[in-house]
Amino acid sequence: MPVAAVGGRRFLLLTHACFVGMLLRVSGSTLARAGLGGFCITSRIAPPSRPAVAAFLPTLPTGRRRRIHSASSSSSSSSSTSPNDGISPSAPSSEYTGTSTTRRRKRTGSGGPKLSRDFVGVAKATDTGRFRAYSAEQFIKGASGLPVTSKERPYFTVLGIETSCDDTGVAVVRSDGVILGEALASQYQIHEQWGGVVPGLARDAHASVIDSMVQEALSKAGLANAGEVDAIGVTVGPGLEICLRVGSETAKGLAEKYKKPFVAVHHLEAHCLMARLGQPLVEVEEEGLREEGGKEEGGVASTLPLARFPFLALLVSGGHCMILECGDVGRYRILGGTLDDALGEAYDKAARLLKVGSGAAGGPAMELLAREGNPKAVALPVPMKGKKNLNFSYAGLKNAFRMAVTRVRESQGGGEEGGEEGGELDHQTKADLAASFQNVAIQHLEDRLERAMKESEGRGIHTLAVVGGVAANQAIRTRLQALCEKRTVARKREIEKERAWVEEMEGGGEVTAATAAATAAAAVAEELPAWELVVPPPRLCTDNGVMVAWAAIEKLRLGYSDVLEGQDVHARWPFANLEKKKEEVEAVAGGGESRP
Repeated sequence: MPVAAVGGRRFLLLTHACFVGMLLRVSGSTLARAGLGGFCITSRIAPPSRPAVAAFLPTLPTGRRRRIHSASSSSSSSSSTSPNDGISPSAPSSEYTGTSTTRRRKRTGSGGPKLSRDFVGVAKATDTGRFRAYSAEQFIKGASGLPVTSKERPYFTVLGIETSCDDTGVAVVRSDGVILGEALASQYQIHEQWGGVVPGLARDAHASVIDSMVQEALSKAGLANAGEVDAIGVTVGPGLEICLRVGSETAKGLAEKYKKPFVAVHHLEAHCLMARLGQPLVEVEEEGLREEGGKEEGGVASTLPLARFPFLALLVSGGHCMILECGDVGRYRILGGTLDDALGEAYDKAARLLKVGSGAAGGPAMELLAREGNPKAVALPVPMKGKKNLNFSYAGLKNAFRMAVTRVRESQGGGEEGGEEGGELDHQTKADLAASFQNVAIQHLEDRLERAMKESEGRGIHTLAVVGGVAANQAIRTRLQALCEKRTVARKREIEKERAWVEEMEGGGEVTAATAAATAAAAVAEELPAWELVVPPPRLCTDNGVMVAWAAIEKLRLGYSDVLEGQDVHARWPFANLEKKKEEVEAVAGGGESRP
């Protein structure tokens, strides 16, 4: 055989060996990173150190990941350990079974860390114990001081700052509910091209206008600087953390500079308390304010119905959808929440499918379009129909709506991308689709609320407050007003039916605990006034500084403020689970009595 041929073969064999070696090295490290097992060819690929173990950790649940890190850092012989030690695919741990892709956890009781899968099917609003919860139990009397009032000066003023998401809101509000001055900077044009809020851009926009917004609100209130207000409140959660910090740091700086009482405000509580804007602590103040026609010293006071504690609240916005009983400031009982999408989020996504509105304006655009359409034009399923809980779910409706839009487009000969004009449907078709979507979305609210109203009546509640950005929707207001009237009539019929049954039982000589309970329940229900709907003005439904200032006022009037030093923000801040505290549940019920 010629020498050249032999050399050529050797060269090919050597090249092939190098290629196989490189392939094995790449495959081993790739498989390890991807979580496809503990395959590794040589220790040079993953040195026996903590990073080597970490390369396999994405395939493991959180609880075991912590134990491996701990074992790795405490082991004195780690330098001679294989990367696969302790992670043998053929010998799974006693706590976890199955392959690395399924990671099934054995149910061994309540011990051990809970994983995300443990909360599947649990409403987002629920306090699961994973985050710090908000409760009146954490309040401190006069922690950073309280406003000084006198007979000559019975009211105090608060500067409120809101930067939890994409609106920079600042307002000066007096303790009787009079809005002295406010300023609002919207970021709609900034986020419009992205189809949603971009946290980094939102933070920068807040930082660029926060000082000017504070000064504008103060100027409208006739004040020279923040030193002339009596206290400062700011939203510290929940929300986008980097956005919350902009407002929090500004408020803390002003409070420290001018030595003012500081109040950390819960964003969702501020929305709920907007139903009480202008609610006095005593009846005399209310009569005086009403006699003056709702205006004083250039300020504006609400003349709408006001909610008294306790009341039922429906909080609907782009990120939240929940039903809760409001027993007092800092005392809330979550009855139900969304399992997936919020109502505002569903509106925005439906608007994108119809190519109407853009970004955060999808919901209002859908509402306007729906006014021109037929709400019965397209059949859509009502979510969770017949379910006996009070939770919401809009993911299924959103998917059904997407398929309905696709079918309509296909029927027009345009396939999934639409008709001859680049996927555009005609205006009337869009209006019918929007009206059908809105009709079912609101029907879902009605179903959940009707059940919640019936349940809350037993605790002496007869007021429904609708708050949050989506509460500005006029169709929702109209339908829920009709629901309140419907529930009032239904309650009277139920009372009559209960009494007829009791009389029939007593006439037959049968008096039992059930008849006694029915009589008592009927007496309580009969004393309740008609259901009343309370909704803030549309401009105060969305995020604004007024709601923050008023929430701070509510806490200050009860004698509470917050420590300034070390005050942090909370991206997640659920309401505390009052079901675990009997005394707090009783406080929510209030014994059937209302506190102003």
